[in-house]
Amino acid sequence: MAIPLENVVPVSVEDTVRDAVCKAMEYARQKSGCASGAALQARLAARDEWAMGYLSYAVAGNIAASVAALDQRIQEAHLLGLEGGDEGAASHPAVLILTVTCRTAALDSIVARVTEILPRVLGEIAGLDQESSACFMDVEVVEEADVGMRKGLGAAVGSLWTPPLKVWARK
Repeated sequence: MAIPLENVVPVSVEDTVRDAVCKAMEYARQKSGCASGAALQARLAARDEWAMGYLSYAVAGNIAASVAALDQRIQEAHLLGLEGGDEGAASHPAVLILTVTCRTAALDSIVARVTEILPRVLGEIAGLDQESSACFMDVEVVEEADVGMRKGLGAAVGSLWTPPLKVWARK
């Protein structure tokens, strides 16, 4: 049965990012043991390592799943740079790596828009300051061929020594 076009509601990239961050906040709140969203925001404002880690993990997984729903070429998503304990970690964002069969201009456009919107949405919903939200996460696209040839970020995805954390995979 075909869905009539008048029943299709277009989803904006901003709505997608907003939804991903809202779901990530709830995940981080539960995993951090915070009684409320305000308590989580206070821990995030203090740059609590665990709260930031849970939020990063959940945002990455949610963004990956949402973008992958738009582009079937995305096969996996990995999060690189989620290690804590480094005083300078706030100035080095985590990197969400989307592994694709073939890179397209359309996907690059979506990823650029996500990267542009994410800091503002994090500031609004998570209460992160401008510095923390601007340095929260980059999103990069890597072709499977680059992973196989260990080229660029593809080398990080295939690393045996320090592999990134897999946050999403197509089933």
